[in-house]
Amino acid sequence: FILENNKRLKFDGEAGDAEARRLVDVCFETTFTDDMELFSKNLDNVFWAEEGLKTQEFKKKHACALFKYLISNAPRKFYIADCVKERTDEYIASNSDLFVWFKDNYIESEEDKSYIKCKHIYDDYKESNEWETLERKNRPKVNAFVDDIRSNKHLKMYYKDRYKISQTSEVNKVLVGWRAKTDKEKEEDEDEDEKEDKNKEGYAEKWRNEVIK
Repeated sequence: FILENNKRLKFDGEAGDAEARRLVDVCFETTFTDDMELFSKNLDNVFWAEEGLKTQEFKKKHACALFKYLISNAPRKFYIADCVKERTDEYIASNSDLFVWFKDNYIESEEDKSYIKCKHIYDDYKESNEWETLERKNRPKVNAFVDDIRSNKHLKMYYKDRYKISQTSEVNKVLVGWRAKTDKEKEEDEDEDEKEDKNKEGYAEKWRNEVIK
């Protein structure tokens, strides 16, 4: 299944391994435009838009051209570049509300035998803004929440039903190799996000000014 979009779509629910194996998110970096100001900048990824390609006649005639070409010419095994794999993984992760919230509040730990009980994660989740925005009927019970962690593509490899922390004791239902972020680490993340947003705004403003010129 091939889908071309100007903007990446949101998933309806969580994407598992089956969906992830079938999903390849390729960024189409080329821009076609009839804006002379933009075109005159001689950018290597900006090309003149051919209006004839937008007619219904052309669309109808060539609607399946790419699909037919791939069926006839594509190799049985596709090469997927590392940058595409990373982009696809980021896309999947960004559509997991649970994982986005988790990454905002937890960080991988370099300490041996570090772990977090899923019950403690659940208690933190219940205190979050994400929990408050959920309708009551959509707020998971603790067992359902643990199941979500256990099946989450980006978390399940860290999940242990039983985890031995010493010769004589063990804990149940934990994520190993993670710890809660400190308040300082959360503040630093917020500062980075704010800086990134400002950079994006500055780039957009610069772009608008260039186009106006």
